[in-house]
Formats: sequence, structure tokens, C-alpha cells
Amino acid sequence: MRPGRQPLTPRRRFLVVTEEPLAERMAGPAVRALELARVLGRSGFPVELVSLTGCSRTDPDVRLSHAQDLWPALREAGAVLLQGDVLGLQPWLSEVDVPLVVDAYDPFHLEQLEQARGQGEARRRAIVRDCVRALNRQLARADLVLAASPRQRDLWLGHLAALGRINPVTYDDDPALARLVAVVPFGVPDGAPARGPQPVLRGVLPGVAAEDQLLVWGGGIYDWLDPVTLIRAVGRLAGSFPRLRLVFLGTAHPGAGPVG
Repeated sequence: MRPGRQPLTPRRRFLVVTEEPLAERMAGPAVRALELARVLGRSGFPVELVSLTGCSRTDPDVRLSHAQDLWPALREAGAVLLQGDVLGLQPWLSEVDVPLVVDAYDPFHLEQLEQARGQGEARRRAIVRDCVRALNRQLARADLVLAASPRQRDLWLGHLAALGRINPVTYDDDPALARLVAVVPFGVPDGAPARGPQPVLRGVLPGVAAEDQLLVWGGGIYDWLDPVTLIRAVGRLAGSFPRLRLVFLGTAHPGAGPVG
């Protein structure tokens, strides 16, 4: 039996669902999901963040869990926020009469244009088609879509228009369509960065001395971000800036290993 639509009240949980594992080291989607859940928790509603892959961490502000069967958590939910291809993995969620927020900060159909380039043309085309189908499924159902920037919001408005979601009903209700697509930047903790008691890069990382100047690449090394151009540029600067060091914070997806 599927739950009927009920208003979100302090007694009903806001459920956030991610495909990504929740661990001490997390990829961007999991980081964003956790920060969104924390912000929602500070609004006064109970929040649960569920990973479909695994969970090996806790959080003082948000209930974290791992579940492949979302039904027990959904029974307590007054609204659901999901990201990635959760609807593809849990297609029955489309039929549940609960407000559904789609976090579309990652236009993964465009990402795959580069990521799948080495898989052969037939496979690459199939992957991109599957991504478009996944996005169609999400945007056709979403009560609210989250974009990470105004430019990205324009992308999703065009996609929604192609799906017929921008129509006399949605337009007359809200000509600016602000209740259909909202901009929510990527998400970092509210507090200002604070220096820890011990250095973590200078004088610690092999090849990085205490007096070196650092350029920090804040993510993984992926083809579609073109790290090669940056590496070449730093190499050309080496003669003029001998203390310049380029540091990559990640060289592999943090969710690639096992998660408890």
C-alpha cells in the first residue's frame, strides 16, 4: 500500500537519498547530499540521509543510514530529495504520492560525452541515451528541480519545456517558474575554514616543503576537467617559480573501495 500525500510537519521526516556511499572520504554528490541534509535539519524538520550503496559514518546533525529497500524510511517521509539515478534504481518512487525534489546539480548526460569517449562509439551513444532517459524520468516527475547555478537553471528549464512541464498550468501559477527550478549552489559548511593544529600538506606530503607555494586542485583527476593543460602550465612556470607545487586532492573516486 502506497502512502497518500501528506504535508511535511515536524513529525514527518525529510528523506534525502543518494546513490553514493557515505564515508569519511566522499565524492562530490555525497558531500552535497550531506550538506543539503544538514541545512534541511537546521530548518527544524527531522532529516534522514540514506545511501543506496553503503554508510560507514555518523553525523551529529543528520541521521545517516544505508538501505536498498527505501520503503521503511519512506513511510515516515513527508518529502523526498534525491540525486543521481535514484529513480532508475528505485522506479517505484515515481508512483509514490509524496513531494519529490530532484537535485539535478550534475548534468551527467553532458558529463558522459567525455567520460564515455574511450568506450567505443556505439557504447558511448548508448550511455548518453540512457542518461537522457534517466533525466527525462526524473524531470517528468519532479515537484521541484534544484540547479547549481543560474546558467544550469537555464539548461533545466529548456529540458523541462521539451518535456511539456512548462505549460499554462505551471506558468500561470508562477510566471518566473521559481517553484519549479531553484538555484542551490554546490554546498560547503557555513563556518569559515580554520587552520588545524598540524600541517597537512606543507612539510608533510612528499615533495612539498614548508616554504613551497601551493596550487590545490580541489577534486579528482577526470578527463573532462582537463588536468593535463594545468599540469603543462605549471611545468612552464617551473623556471620562474621554482617553489610552485601543484597538489591534487584526489586521484581516484573515493567511493571506489568497499564501504561498510
